[in-house]
Amino acid sequence: ANHSGTHTLKVQAEGQALIGQNGLYASASFDKNTSEVMIKAVNVGKNIVPINLKINGILPVPSNATLITLKGGGLQEVNSFEDPNK
Repeated sequence: ANHSGTHTLKVQAEGQALIGQNGLYASASFDKNTSEVMIKAVNVGKNIVPINLKINGILPVPSNATLITLKGGGLQEVNSFEDPNK
């Protein structure tokens, strides 16, 4: 997988791994070579689900971040970082 990092981090909602509750799945990793934290979240449901992220153990929190949103218009659509709006 792209952007897999060197260490896997816990992603939890209400103390449980985020593995489908409310249609949400998430994973996170840390790359010790670049000092980057990568968080991937997927909503497989039909409804928008707001989330708040809290990252423990990273002080100070960097002031810059990059958000990449991939979305599709249907279950058969396939998008990518190169074509995120497909």
